Amino acid sequence: MTTRLEDLGVSVEELGCGRLEAGSPRDTVAWTPLQYACALGDAELVSELIAANPESANALGNTKYAYSPLHIAVRFEHEAIVKLLLAATPAMKVNAVDLQIGCTPLHLAVLQGNRAIVKLLLEDADIQQLESKNGTTPVDLATELERDDLKSLLVDHATRASGRAQLASWLASIGLVEYAPTFFDEGFDDANFL
Repeated sequence: MTTRLEDLGVSVEELGCGRLEAGSPRDTVAWTPLQYACALGDAELVSELIAANPESANALGNTKYAYSPLHIAVRFEHEAIVKLLLAATPAMKVNAVDLQIGCTPLHLAVLQGNRAIVKLLLEDADIQQLESKNGTTPVDLATELERDDLKSLLVDHATRASGRAQLASWLASIGLVEYAPTFFDEGFDDANFL
């Protein structure tokens, strides 16, 4: 893996410190090796980096917007890498927000109009449709950008998420909350079957 990174122009010193200089005028922008591999679209290298250090899926470099590796894979539209990162990223990190405007990877996918990546993200049980710092949700973005196909996916996801919350609440009220994942896995996304 180190040889592969060196072949890409990454110095041994940069590898040692865990940050890769991104060519900014004052050396203020630095990426982690995983962020760099995500930007390049090298799925094999991404897999190797995650296998070598599973925590790297959460590491932020000093990027302009403090993007997570998942943000970067979405931004560069690398679907295979998005899949790898969703599998490796803990639930609390799939909804990571950038520091500047508070957008999630889902916001970026909607902005880019990338239906395949929006669907991939929405298939992850932990994805939430959070508001950005200015209060904009992914549904708001799809509406504003007149991306009706994406809006439909997002509204359907929000409806299912609401139904799941209702079902989980009902199960908790009768002392059976531990069965919620089983209900969800079997396709019961709401309490309408009652």
